[in-house]
Amino acid sequence: SITYFIALFGGINDMQTIAIYQLLSVLTKTLFAAVIMDVHLDALLHTQNNLLIEQHANEMRRAFLKYIFHEVRTPLNSLTMGIDLLECSENFDDSDRESLLIMKGASEFMSDTLNDVLSIQKIEEGMVELEMSPFS
Repeated sequence: SITYFIALFGGINDMQTIAIYQLLSVLTKTLFAAVIMDVHLDALLHTQNNLLIEQHANEMRRAFLKYIFHEVRTPLNSLTMGIDLLECSENFDDSDRESLLIMKGASEFMSDTLNDVLSIQKIEEGMVELEMSPFS
């Protein structure tokens, strides 16, 4: 390659040959650096794209959880109020009262589960408030 080039132009002296070798060395290093930068840029763009996709997925998940939380909480509150009203009634025997207690326990469990999901969501969003209290 370089030897062929030098042979083609037979009148090149030693200083010119050294200059050509140095020029080729600089060109090779520049080309290598450009390839490395291109690979690095591709990796950076891929990482940024993944971060954008992840952020969008998190936003969609939060919106979905808020929607579900509202859609479950509203009827659950209605059921809980209905159970509370039925408990005040005198028209129930022991079997009916036991059924009401089971329904009340189930609705409280669902309410606690929804509150736990809401707490996890607040933690993920950095909106949790810590409360200092003594313990032993």
